[in-house]
Amino acid sequence: MAPWWRRLEESRRRTPTSLRRLVLAPKPEPSEQQWSILRRMTQEKTERSNCRFAITETKNGKPQIIVERYHQTVSVLSNTVLGFDLLGGTTLEQAKKIVSLLNENILDVFVTQKQTGAVSGQ
Repeated sequence: MAPWWRRLEESRRRTPTSLRRLVLAPKPEPSEQQWSILRRMTQEKTERSNCRFAITETKNGKPQIIVERYHQTVSVLSNTVLGFDLLGGTTLEQAKKIVSLLNENILDVFVTQKQTGAVSGQ
């Protein structure tokens, strides 16, 4: 039997050059863009809460729409009221139609916080 180094040389001669390059070539590093996407995904925190919309009135009697959350699972919104001012001249009936449409089509409210040092997706 031939020594190991001769057997290695013989196998190299029998293996096509293109295959040797493929097998022996170092694996490419992931591109910078792939790393930034992975980093961004792990550094964003999204919190959700089921909600509904309701109408309130300002001190001046103008209708407003507020978001009422069923559960206080969004920590950023725990001490806040999220609402929308309507255009001047919006009647109470129009506001009721808007709230009805929102309640039929919107499932929940969510907030996504970027953690310190997160890479922008743009």
